[in-house]
Amino acid sequence: MPLGYIRDPDSNDVVHDPALQAAVRRAFADYAAGTASQVELASRLTAVRGRRVWQSTVSDLLRSPFYVGKVRLGGRVAEGAHEPLVDEPVWQAVQRRLQREASVRSPRERGKTHSLVGLLVCDLCGYALWRRGSGSGDVLVACRTAKDRAGCPGIGNPRFDDIEQAVLDEVVQAAARLRDNAAELARRDARQARAAVDVAKLRSEARELDEAIGNAGVQLVRKVMSEQAYTSTVDRLEQAAQAIREQLLEAEDRVAAPAPEVMASAAARLAVEWAAGMTSSEKRAALAPFVRQVRVRPAGHAGEPLKDRVQVIPPEHP
Repeated sequence: MPLGYIRDPDSNDVVHDPALQAAVRRAFADYAAGTASQVELASRLTAVRGRRVWQSTVSDLLRSPFYVGKVRLGGRVAEGAHEPLVDEPVWQAVQRRLQREASVRSPRERGKTHSLVGLLVCDLCGYALWRRGSGSGDVLVACRTAKDRAGCPGIGNPRFDDIEQAVLDEVVQAAARLRDNAAELARRDARQARAAVDVAKLRSEARELDEAIGNAGVQLVRKVMSEQAYTSTVDRLEQAAQAIREQLLEAEDRVAAPAPEVMASAAARLAVEWAAGMTSSEKRAALAPFVRQVRVRPAGHAGEPLKDRVQVIPPEHP
């Protein structure tokens, strides 16, 4: 039984676990907000449960549609008879974070190690950059492939703190530029309106595909369709459904994107809070609406400022 649920001894129905339901809801909410890693959630759930909860269990938990009232049957997702424990928008936000962080090597690297985890990339080879200490006590950034595979000349060894400051400066400046750009604001408004229409259309298409998959199962049970035809049909429909789900996540991201005015004021507050001393997890969560990736290239000439070598790529919001 998934964490947060138990079976009622009288009715045999699947119901919410009163001891764990609040902790599971909070786990989804905090992961969606980017304020907790899978390792941290495993530790918290262990404390509430009184028995060890592994990170792998948390990873499966966050991906499971069971928590929004659905079940997996024969390779497809169908509506279940149990009550959802997590709201659909929160669950979808978790799936978007999981997709964004899929390129990072392990859940521990997605934790609170630093503010740019999962974002920092070598511009030459496209692989994630890593932090390492130095004899002077500075934290430096280096290209992992230059060390492990000798397939990249690397970016040198810039200081992590300098890269972090360059990213913060660019976020604040980009938000200010956007606020004063009337044409860009109008373009974003138009794209956001189109995205809202796309969301409705894609949700309808997703429902139709789910119904088609369910109908195929009925035809198989009634022996109207052979197993071979069923497998072929469901595989084709699942591929189409997956493509629709990916488009839907992108469209929902555009619709949910904060207004430029809100982003500008949030960026200004971010600079103040950053200086006041945010934790790495808090910084990472605060950067999420503004940054999709940070690329660092090697110096083009001696003495080139680091800020000119750092490229901040924003999310693909409207």
